[in-house]
This record gives sequence, structure tokens and C-alpha cells, in this order.
Amino acid sequence: MFQHAHNLFLFFLNSAFATASGSIDSICLRTGNTALSDNVLVNCDDVLSSIETITQSFGGSTSFGGAVLSAIDGEAYTHASKQYASAVVATAPSYIVQATKQTDVQAAVMFAAHCEYKVTARSGGHSYIGSSSCDGSQVPCIQIDVGNISHIEVTELPTGSNQVEVGPGVQLVDLYPVLMDNDLYIPAGECGGVGVGGFGHFGRSLGRFNSHVAAFDIVLADGSLVTVSSPQNKVSSKLNDDIWYAVIGGASGSFGVIVDTTFNPVKESDHFAFSWRSNTTKHSIKNMLEEYAKMLTNEDFINDLRWNIVFTLNGAKTLLFQQLGPHAFNSYKIHFNWVAPGASNRTQSFSEAQAIFDRLFNAYTFQGNDSMCITLDQHFEALGVPQLKTRFSSTYATASDLKSISELHKDVILVDWGSLRLEERGIPLKSSYQQGPKYPSSDDLLKLFDLTDVLVPTDQQRDERFLIAQIGAPPGTSNTIGNVAQPFQDDVFGFVVDVWSFDGADYSQHQHELQDLVISSVGGIDHRVFWAAYEDTCLECGASGKYYESQSKYDRLRS
Repeated sequence: MFQHAHNLFLFFLNSAFATASGSIDSICLRTGNTALSDNVLVNCDDVLSSIETITQSFGGSTSFGGAVLSAIDGEAYTHASKQYASAVVATAPSYIVQATKQTDVQAAVMFAAHCEYKVTARSGGHSYIGSSSCDGSQVPCIQIDVGNISHIEVTELPTGSNQVEVGPGVQLVDLYPVLMDNDLYIPAGECGGVGVGGFGHFGRSLGRFNSHVAAFDIVLADGSLVTVSSPQNKVSSKLNDDIWYAVIGGASGSFGVIVDTTFNPVKESDHFAFSWRSNTTKHSIKNMLEEYAKMLTNEDFINDLRWNIVFTLNGAKTLLFQQLGPHAFNSYKIHFNWVAPGASNRTQSFSEAQAIFDRLFNAYTFQGNDSMCITLDQHFEALGVPQLKTRFSSTYATASDLKSISELHKDVILVDWGSLRLEERGIPLKSSYQQGPKYPSSDDLLKLFDLTDVLVPTDQQRDERFLIAQIGAPPGTSNTIGNVAQPFQDDVFGFVVDVWSFDGADYSQHQHELQDLVISSVGGIDHRVFWAAYEDTCLECGASGKYYESQSKYDRLRS
């Protein structure tokens, strides 16, 4: 969940236009929905020249600044079409338009509408179900790639506050250094190489990423460019409010192509944070989960929005064996982050945070050969492998550590999963995410851990898979966004599991068992989110109840 905010502005539209069916994996334009004037000549068999002609019709010195690729372009096309889901769904558009500015996007949309091409839009390409691409062998389609629209601008307002404007191609690894330089922060996910967005390790305290959106520029189905602002920011219109409602948390496609987003960031001076991370072992992490479940029975603890806790299982033995040989290992990890108001006493806040972390950390015990009651960096030091100690170190906060929240996010939270090159290698992936409005019991948390742990490879040569799973608390009721389509804002528990199969083995049944266990443990409720959509995503066919808490919320999107 927390690393997998995988694209996405949660609101970024990976597929551009909705059909009446409401399916988020079958999206197309209505015939004739175009703003082209009659004197603009378009040849549907010549995409590049037609897009150039449309762009020139905008007037002035406007010209097409991008590129158009198709299968005849060989390796360039193959590379551009690869994305997160390529190993499990067809990601082979008829054409890929690589846009560099908003007019490129407008021209591509107008061409697609005129020539009856389905449109999808891609920023980071990390849609679990491949909704940021399409299959040209099934229906003529164009993927508009906005990854090169990657500007970042920080503006100081007359009030003294700041806003941050970013293009849809900006990645988290690019954003946080800019935020650090300006003493600002926006909570987001942990995958450094994906599009800006998500909710992550500070989200319980500071909200979802899209709760900080102030406005966005969107290209609609007729090619028009519209600036949409939060209804809280100005006197708004029905069109403004309807698009705002639909895009913030709506389906992963349907309403337009985002070309610019403006955020209201958090001032670093308004908060300070401490961050602990411990790489530990299976039995130790189970004891921590059991202690965590006890803590979740205390209302004062639940209502304290300063803590953010995530448990991670990394089944990396197979993958790391290729790089590290006999030192390859699996990792069981706890992330503990504490965010306090800037006016708080730093020493006292640290003591309160330390007391909670120590309660979890002290749950370490010696149980079996697997458990060492030490962290992995200590283990590697004892083995005489200091380079691994550096790479997989545990970090601990101190009262005198004055790192900003953006620094902590960049240095402790962000992970470069792209370096594993899983997409390039075409390794099949099974992913799912569930969340719910109640915390599981201790027994259910341990059952969930054990069922997940079965997927952790134990033989680096025989168990040919790579696992990432996380247990934690998504942003809750204190961080609701308001009148938007964002579903399940009251949920307090989330679980994500991704399994890459090197040998093509199918883990669907095991994932179904995990999903059923999560659903049972949160009160029999099946809540999903669009960035991690899986299985049947046809909303009109009955899936809407899994993605929206009410029929009226879904119906408003369709109207």
C-alpha cells in the first residue's frame, strides 16, 4: 500500500475517457466528440503530420514538441510501451504520443476523437491493471505519455504561504530535493521512481497526497484545457465542482488528461518528525505485531495521530541471490514515524515517541534459529560484510536529529525499486490491496502474517519469486478530503501484497486466501482502491460496491 501509490497522482487519469459502462479497463471516446474546426485537415492514416497540423491551428508559434511512435519504430516503441503490468496484460498501443507540453496533449486528444481512437494516458506507467496503456490489436488506440511534462515550480503567495506546481511526469525522487530546498513537505508514497502521489509513511498524520491538491489543469474529451480549483478556493461553477469531484479519487481513467497540478504543501516549521526503521527477523516481527494489536485496543493510542506504523515483508532471497550470492536474505521490517506539531516541546515529544517505539522494539525474543534478537546491520557486521550493513542498515531517531520531514522521506522512506528492473525482465506480477474500517485482532494479524510468510522464498535457487507485502494504517478520518469521489476515507487498516513469479507460477489462489482473510478480519467488508485494482473492474457489472461506499457516489460519477 504505502510504497504502492504507484502512479500516480491517485487522481492522475491513466486512461482518459469513460464509457457509459463505467468500466475502468474499457474506456473510449464518443464518436465525433471533437473541437476541430472544419478547415483543419486531418489524415487519420498519418498521425504525426495530423497532430502537427492540429497544433499549428492553435495559432501563434505553437508547434508539436513531442514524438509519435508505433511498432515500426522497433526498440524505441518496445521500450516506451513497457510498464508495470506488461507481463500480465497487453500494453501495445497502436501509437504512442510522447508529449512535452499541454498543447501536444490537446492535439493528440483532438486527433484521437476525430479518427475514433481509444485514448489512454500514462505518467509513471504503474497501474496494476495496465489502465495506462491499451491493446491496439483489439481496438485502435493511442497512449498519450506525459512523462516528459516534468516541471516543478515553487511560488510564494501574497499571504506568505507557498504552492508547488508540478507536471504529471515528475517522480517522487525529483520532487523531494526541491521541497527540501524550500522547507516544504507533501506526504506521498515510497517508490522513488514513480509518478508523484499516493499515501505513505507520514500520511496518518498529514493526510493523503491528494488532500493537498489546490488546482489542476486538465485536457477534456474535446481537447479543451480547463483549470479546475478546489471549491474551497474560489467561487466555483457546476463544471468545476463536478470535475473536481470526479478526478480527486475517481476511477483510474475516465475524465481527462492531467497536465499540471498545484499543491498546498506543509510548512516544515509547522511540524517536526522522528523516524525509526528496524530490519529484523520473522519471529521478532510477529511479536511486534502482537504487541501492536494490544496497543490498538487503547482508545488514547488510536486517537493519537502522531504515530505512523508500517510492517513490511520483503521476500527478496531469490532476487538478491543474483547479486549477493550466499548472503542473500529476506527482510522483515518495521517503519515507525512520529509527526508532532511544530510548537510542541521537542524533547518531550521524542520521549513519548521513544516510549511507543520501545514497546514494539522490546517485543524481540529468541525463538528458533531464525531469530537473532539483533538488527540486520549488526548481523552483517558480525559476518564481516560491511557493504551490506550500509545497504540494509537500520536507522534510529535521536532527540537532536534535526532532519526535516522531506529529508526523512527522501533518506529513509524512498526506495529505488526500479533498479530491480522487474518490468524490463517481463516478470509476471500478482498484486492486490485491501483496506477496512476496523483494526484486525491479534489473532487475525498473526494469521495474516503467517499466510503471507508462506510466499517468502526460503531457497534462493528453487523458490523463484519476489514478494513485497505491507501491513499498516492508511490516512483516516482526520484527513478526509471533502466533497470528492475518493472512497473509504474512514478506513483505518490496509494490506498490500505483490508477488513476482520468475518461473511463471500462478499465486492467484493464495492471494484470494489473503484477501478473504483481510475481509473477514475487518468485519466482512471488501474495500479496494483504484491504484491497486484487480480482478473484475467492471463497475457497471457489480464491482462498484468494492470501490465506492455508496451507490450515490458512483451514480454521481456516471451522471
